[in-house]
Amino acid sequence: MSKKKEFYIGWSDATNPRLKGFLKKPFVGIFLLLPLLVLAITFFQKKSNNHLFEFGTLSQVSGVYYDDPVPMLIANKESLPDGVNPNILLVGYGKFGAEGMMKKIQEEVGDLYGKQIILEGTLIYGDGKT
Repeated sequence: MSKKKEFYIGWSDATNPRLKGFLKKPFVGIFLLLPLLVLAITFFQKKSNNHLFEFGTLSQVSGVYYDDPVPMLIANKESLPDGVNPNILLVGYGKFGAEGMMKKIQEEVGDLYGKQIILEGTLIYGDGKT
């Protein structure tokens, strides 16, 4: 009596019972463990912070400008909302560095390092940073 060889045909609806049993065990395990993994990730995830992005609201802030190591403004506290850190890191559009933008301004008006200036822009603050 000859033993019939098993052969898998991808387009056929009939799947070999041994192959079906072999594939069933890992897939059942994956579908049972996947929701547990998602729950564990969400449970242990770091809580989101209370950041505020005043998109579309322009604010004028006055202070002393420095560009070393990065462009920043040490703001006069009276020009900021209460509880906002006066050490403002300057960023450009899309939260990219402001080096290029500030360099263009300084080419037009001269060196601003250590001088009192007024900037207008949108405030982003949270975690003690502005």
